[in-house]
Amino acid sequence: MFNDSSIGGITYFWDFGDGGTSTLQNPMYIYATAGSYSVALIVSDSVGQDTAFNLINIDANPTVAAAGPDQNLCNVTTSTLAGNTPIAGTGTWSVVAGIATITTPSSPTSGVTGLMIGTSATLRWTISNGICPASIDDVIVSIDQVTATTTSTDASCDGNCDGSATAAATGGTPSYTYLWDDTLAQATATAT
Repeated sequence: MFNDSSIGGITYFWDFGDGGTSTLQNPMYIYATAGSYSVALIVSDSVGQDTAFNLINIDANPTVAAAGPDQNLCNVTTSTLAGNTPIAGTGTWSVVAGIATITTPSSPTSGVTGLMIGTSATLRWTISNGICPASIDDVIVSIDQVTATTTSTDASCDGNCDGSATAAATGGTPSYTYLWDDTLAQATATAT
């Protein structure tokens, strides 16, 4: 809304700087595109006229924030984020929940350190531009801990090779890879 504060005007002419005009005293005007515009108001009465100028800036809505897919990681304490690069505005990462340190908050692909195994952290990518409402999106980084339990069957007699061992992994993100420390380099859940 544009407001005329002159006294005693009879006619009003607004030039909004983008080709749009109005003859209302206090017009409502919507700009089609963001930018800087020089606005002029010419007020006339029976004695003469006066012109006032004002430069206004219209901010574009910020780019819609996209923080990237949630991450399920295993036994690590660092990660790399995957936010989108803003076309309009600037982006900033912040920690919403959990424990994490963002290494370069203004980078869409910032590193994250200080993650704790067995927990998750929620990180927010916020894109803002001027006085327009910011756009936000969250990503959850979960650090799962893998644990393994083993059971074994002894060989039937000394020198026989009929014993076995079985490992069961839990946590983390299946499927699991096994590697036994033996001369055969067995890589299944059960070694014989």
